[in-house]
Amino acid sequence: MCIYNMGHPTIVLAVFLRHTFTSYFSTPNPLVCRFLLPIILLKSQLADLKSAFKSAKQLRLSLLCSVAIGANWLVNIYAASTKQVVEASLGHYVTPIIIILLGVYILKEPIDLYKIIAILFATAGVVLITVYIGQLPMIALLLIVSFTLYTFLKKISVMDSLVGITLETLLLAPIALAYLIIK
Repeated sequence: MCIYNMGHPTIVLAVFLRHTFTSYFSTPNPLVCRFLLPIILLKSQLADLKSAFKSAKQLRLSLLCSVAIGANWLVNIYAASTKQVVEASLGHYVTPIIIILLGVYILKEPIDLYKIIAILFATAGVVLITVYIGQLPMIALLLIVSFTLYTFLKKISVMDSLVGITLETLLLAPIALAYLIIK
């Protein structure tokens, strides 16, 4: 998400490094160590990251974001590994609709006629898929709730997106590391 704000040289560098050091990237190295922290250093945002660690409010908000996105990733992995991709897709189709409604009704963001028409078409597609499945699956609901919560928390956060995702990744890293050690 934040990579689009950083410009083309970073994307080219990431692709170059990916193809140059294939054996390095094929091992389970944390995303934060091989990608986010070097970018933070290149963009001279290390001070911002340190101040985010010192702010209890930003740390709490980042922890909630980490839990929300971690849950979302976990549900996505579970859905893929148990062959429930259609149910997960339904969650991904519904999530933008819920996020737009949250923005309009809770955050009071404006919406134009074209967006309303797009929402109606998307809603019709979701209703058709739900009728085809026969129920709104739990996986879809978990994906909707976790990503909508994550999006809402990121919207109210004042942190730079790169600093925020780095902090979230750092907060999730011990859990990922524990999983890799146990596995």
